[in-house]
Amino acid sequence: MRRALQAAALLLAGGALPGCLMLHDEAGVPVDPAAAAALQVGRSTRSEALAALGPPTGQFDTDLLALVTGGAAFAAPATPGRLDDEALTWQQVHIEAEVLFFPVLFLWAESRVTSRTLTVFFDARGVVTHVAFREDAP
Repeated sequence: MRRALQAAALLLAGGALPGCLMLHDEAGVPVDPAAAAALQVGRSTRSEALAALGPPTGQFDTDLLALVTGGAAFAAPATPGRLDDEALTWQQVHIEAEVLFFPVLFLWAESRVTSRTLTVFFDARGVVTHVAFREDAP
């Protein structure tokens, strides 16, 4: 009986020990700020951007005129704008999380998310019109 009580006490004490769990995850593609800075508005092309940065994580058509008119026949205005642009996006996200727990007392968790996002807009000829780079860090 005494051995059973000792074993139960040992199990109870072991179950009350604190624990720590650390998680790391990476998603998307690497985004190099130097490669982004090398893109020149009005000079760099879509193929040069793809060669320097690799495959994008997203591709968007920003033909706002077609979106608004639902594809109906409509003459585009003569003023320049981003009516026929295409945008490619490269995004990298890194997540670190820590969970510290004391089974009887409390649970504590902390996470840090960092991301880099590069969006490059191209005109109908495939020439860079805008470059937007953003880095979010905790």
